[in-house]
Amino acid sequence: MTDTLGVFYGSRMANNLFYSIKINSAVVIWNLLEVTDRYRSTVPRATWVESDKIHITLRFLGKEADRDANRDFDTLAKACANQREIRLDVKGTGTFNTKAGPRVLFAKIGDGFTRLHDLFRELGGTGSYTPHITIAKLEAAGDTSHEFGRIAEELKDKAYGKILVTDVLLCRTEGGGKPYTTLASHRLVGEP
Repeated sequence: MTDTLGVFYGSRMANNLFYSIKINSAVVIWNLLEVTDRYRSTVPRATWVESDKIHITLRFLGKEADRDANRDFDTLAKACANQREIRLDVKGTGTFNTKAGPRVLFAKIGDGFTRLHDLFRELGGTGSYTPHITIAKLEAAGDTSHEFGRIAEELKDKAYGKILVTDVLLCRTEGGGKPYTTLASHRLVGEP
């Protein structure tokens, strides 16, 4: 598997890498897409989540060209060996803000939040971390939308559903709106 990762890492221009959790609940996916369909026209300049990109980012790693494939895979394997399956409750909607206003609209993680934060640390994460599922974001520098704040308030108690996390992925962005590529997947195998 590590040799394959080396081929993947060296074969592309500098795409971004990240550890993530794929959302495996049809109910959660349906509820997220219902929100995007309902509100897309209120902020049409935003990038709204598509079904093949729904995930929870555990840790952003940076440009592929700057990474060591063996180290990233080993980190993933070690972190997963220390964690067992995680049950998540996706409930509520929030925003990430700048001084000018909201830039990202997201679904909140309720139950399981602390376990994801522990996994973030096991994956080498430092600093603050807010586990979430992005619903929409503004790409242009300095762009904000107070509509995101209104939507978050309207959906502050929305129950999106529950997720059972069994695997953590090492993914690569492909650009151009393409789905993410999974480079490696590792099962959470820690003792209960």
